[in-house]
Amino acid sequence: MRAYRWTRRELNKLHRLYPTIPQRQVVQHFPGRTLKAIATKAKLLRISRRAQTNYRIWTPAEMAKLRSEYPDRPTKELAKEFRRPEMMVYHKAAAIGLVKSAKYMASPAACRLRRGDNVGAAFRFPPGHVPANKGLRRPGYGPGRMKETQFKKGQKPHTWKPIGSFRYFDGYLQKKMTDTGYTPRDWRMVHVMLWEQHHGKVPRNKFIVFKDRDKTNIKIENLEAITRRENMRRNTIHRWPREMKFANRMLNKLNRIVKEKTNGGDQTNSQNERLAESPVRRNRGGEGSKEGNLGRRDRARQGHRRGRANHPRKRKGGNLSPSRRPAGKK
Repeated sequence: MRAYRWTRRELNKLHRLYPTIPQRQVVQHFPGRTLKAIATKAKLLRISRRAQTNYRIWTPAEMAKLRSEYPDRPTKELAKEFRRPEMMVYHKAAAIGLVKSAKYMASPAACRLRRGDNVGAAFRFPPGHVPANKGLRRPGYGPGRMKETQFKKGQKPHTWKPIGSFRYFDGYLQKKMTDTGYTPRDWRMVHVMLWEQHHGKVPRNKFIVFKDRDKTNIKIENLEAITRRENMRRNTIHRWPREMKFANRMLNKLNRIVKEKTNGGDQTNSQNERLAESPVRRNRGGEGSKEGNLGRRDRARQGHRRGRANHPRKRKGGNLSPSRRPAGKK
């Protein structure tokens, strides 16, 4: 089929219909054009479809029937005949200004639409209603083995410790001060309490650290209050010279390799062999190779150059037939 230019009228219709109706119905409004051609044109014009899976345009016959029968018939029956959700029929009727007639509102079919009838009273719990399970959850009630597995009143878990106990949490020594059951409130850092005894409450924007970085050396002369910004500056790798940063990264990489070799066993070795034999890893370049040490952007550039160099029209001779090749090239 020969393609022809889109008219202004077709473009306006495409902007109006394509986002709202199914694609198969869109084809019916553009005689002589295929579904693929319509979708391609909509993509070029950046016309996106709306997420409406069951939406259908109201036909003139449906609109006429809705106007004539909506005022005097139940909406549920009309929705079943239109094969649409009941709420969609309500919305369409409200959009065109349709309302139920007085005769329909006076009939029993109006049900909840009638004001003052209190039709839902028969389905509500009356005052003084006794629940069906009243008295079943009495003290000591426990069918089967429920009593054996229930927590007894005042029972403590096996991890409970009395007030004044000590523990180590993430390398810090903590002491239990209260027994509310909320762990962050009950356990407090010993070094923080020591600092507060000498200097008062810790400022809101600071926290306590160890000067020598030894968490077990809990002495007042070894504690100081710093901001989180200062703490980040002290612990970041960028505080070192460039050579030391490179050496630290290489040392960590070597430690990881040694750990994999010593702790991983045969399973780690076999897994590394499978990864090395993977075509994806082989194309990217193995560990230690020149391409393997490149960054993601550098590998992309290198692959782009390699692809251009291997292109048939970029290679010397390419796919040209012997008769079209330049003289002197084989």
